[in-house]
Amino acid sequence: MTQIKDLTSNPSPAVTDVLAVDNPSNVTYKETVKVLLDLLTSGSFTSGVVATARLGTGTASATTFLSGDQTYKALGTGTADATTFLSGDGTYKVAIPENGWLLRSETWTRTGNHTFTVSTDLTTVFRKGTKVRYKDGGSYEYGVVASSSYSNPTTTVTLITTSDYAMASATITDKYISYIENPEGFPDWFSWTPSLTGFSSDPTSTVYKWRAYGQTIKCFIRQGATGTSNATTFTISAPVTAATITNMVWSTAASVTDNGTFLTTPGVIAIITAGTSFSVYKDAALGAFTGSGSKRIYTGNIEYQF
Repeated sequence: MTQIKDLTSNPSPAVTDVLAVDNPSNVTYKETVKVLLDLLTSGSFTSGVVATARLGTGTASATTFLSGDQTYKALGTGTADATTFLSGDGTYKVAIPENGWLLRSETWTRTGNHTFTVSTDLTTVFRKGTKVRYKDGGSYEYGVVASSSYSNPTTTVTLITTSDYAMASATITDKYISYIENPEGFPDWFSWTPSLTGFSSDPTSTVYKWRAYGQTIKCFIRQGATGTSNATTFTISAPVTAATITNMVWSTAASVTDNGTFLTTPGVIAIITAGTSFSVYKDAALGAFTGSGSKRIYTGNIEYQF
């Protein structure tokens, strides 16, 4: 007969401990789970199922698992698909491929050269500054989101204007977005074709380039040959509308020509809050150009928030 020895040497057994017989001469306290594991590994159970409530606390179901702390936890919250992974905090997170591009499954419907719509509210996905790439019957085309807005049931996405790419009316396929600085294949600079005022004949041999990072855009302007002035003003349409910030003005110095003379003092390029075009001045005092003769920006670049 097994003799139960004095167990008072264990001053504080846990409330979940049970008496267990290791062998006829050794009876001691053990954790319930350890006793169950001993029984399982010893082959004492040959049929039946251990009740889930005996294994851990919480709700055992098809969507939970038994964690190491003996609690049932949800498999994960969020969307589980080919582009996500289960993080240590129990949520599904987007996995960024090496090339930096995230595949999108929703339909993109073209509404203009640089606008398209998607179903439901995806304004947080297509936020300002997001990079996109897609195909519309040919090779990949690229762009940067200028803005997105939701009106039930669709989100309208507007890209920064560029003369390098324009969405064709063909079905949009191979759709991707990126939030990183340099995803694979993404152009470092884009071109745009601005409208000018203050000329009867616009400058020629021009270069108009832009690049965006975050919600800031940098524009490079080069007019190799002068145009014919017919006004004292000088404006160039911007590729994207400036951000609305009360009393804000973004400006920079530029080399300019006025009335056929290359000026030795710098002119100014500026864009105001919510502005859609650059204003050009012949000096730092914002002086007006001559309304005749020739004028141009020899070279200049400006950064502003959009």
